[in-house]
Amino acid sequence: MIVRLSLSIFFSLTFCLGIAQNMDELQQQYPFLILEKNNITYPGDSVPFAHVFHKLDSLVFYGKGQVNILHIGGSHVQAGVLSNRMRNNMLSLSPDIKNERGFFFPYKLAQTNNPSNYRVLSTAEWEGQRCSVSYHESKWGMSGVTATTRTPFSDVTIYAKDDDTTVYGFKKVRIYHVVSKNSFKIKMNSGRTIIHHFTDSTAGFSEFHFAEMQDTLKFSIVKTDSLQNFFTIQGVQYMTDKPSLVYHSIGVNGASTKSYLRCTDFEAQQKAVKPDLVIFGIGINDAYMPSSKFDPSEFEHRYTELIKMFRAANPNCSFLFLTNNDSYYKRRMPNPNVYKVSKSMLKLCIENGAALWDLFEIMGGYNSIKTWENYELAKADKIHFTKTGYELQADIMFDAFMRAYGNYIKNRY
Repeated sequence: MIVRLSLSIFFSLTFCLGIAQNMDELQQQYPFLILEKNNITYPGDSVPFAHVFHKLDSLVFYGKGQVNILHIGGSHVQAGVLSNRMRNNMLSLSPDIKNERGFFFPYKLAQTNNPSNYRVLSTAEWEGQRCSVSYHESKWGMSGVTATTRTPFSDVTIYAKDDDTTVYGFKKVRIYHVVSKNSFKIKMNSGRTIIHHFTDSTAGFSEFHFAEMQDTLKFSIVKTDSLQNFFTIQGVQYMTDKPSLVYHSIGVNGASTKSYLRCTDFEAQQKAVKPDLVIFGIGINDAYMPSSKFDPSEFEHRYTELIKMFRAANPNCSFLFLTNNDSYYKRRMPNPNVYKVSKSMLKLCIENGAALWDLFEIMGGYNSIKTWENYELAKADKIHFTKTGYELQADIMFDAFMRAYGNYIKNRY
């Protein structure tokens, strides 16, 4: 217990010093940031992160268990920079934490922009469908994206990179897909020893266990029956047998809360992932409309439905709401709906025992996106960020998360 307490105090002090130094440097570099507001707040329940912090404690100090973090949003998340930076920041908590890639979608198959940290190749022709496009129709899972091929006996290869020189390893893989008697089957490429595999028709995935660690996913879509005429992929999840922190990312260009509620397999697949912490970054597309047309009550209702699905997957799940960034509507004027979204998220936090991180205020408030653009942190559309801007956002959010975790450690031990 004395050793455990000493480690806790050392950890807390080290991170607090590191955070303070990092924040001072960022304030000097970007004087428009309101870093005194860079805190995770608890508008309702004072300890909404108790469950996830307890599991993180076990992983960081004892090397036991697994922490599943799921970040869900629109194009900010699909781009991959924000979530990948957060993933790497989280892994810096301890040199002993193992790196597991978690859930992602091979966006290239759906003909939409693919993050640069993984590469997707295929010999088949695919048709993509996104839950954010009103005229698209598909059996979506939790990714909100599908890609369908009608080309049998075709290959898919995925290289998911950890950094510039290494790739993510995995001992197991789940390929989420539409399970049907009319669907082509999945066959892993030869040369890999598979010790076990099965298909979960409820959650909609096929899982393969390998004898050795893998660094590249290669599989074929094969036709084994005359009735089979298609294959629809809904996502991929890399897994290991080791204690690890897993940062899953779900993002769809243009997605709103309404978009994800169109996904019929969303709840069933969440039960397979069982996230300990959900980071909600959905809202920028909900609010992209004239102020008179945005309905806060409908926005709150849709978020409540999403929360119910996550809680059905894990009753102990914690939630962190990220307010909308400042943005322009049709590039002409600042979007005042940001205030309504912030107010609704505050209400949702109180009602659901969730936490809040106020990106809008931290980045400088109303019309601050113009300043971010001037500093080459935001793009000309005044909605999206540059690579440097997304990385800055991730670093600031991680510092707020670590401060909250440090307070938890001090109060507990």
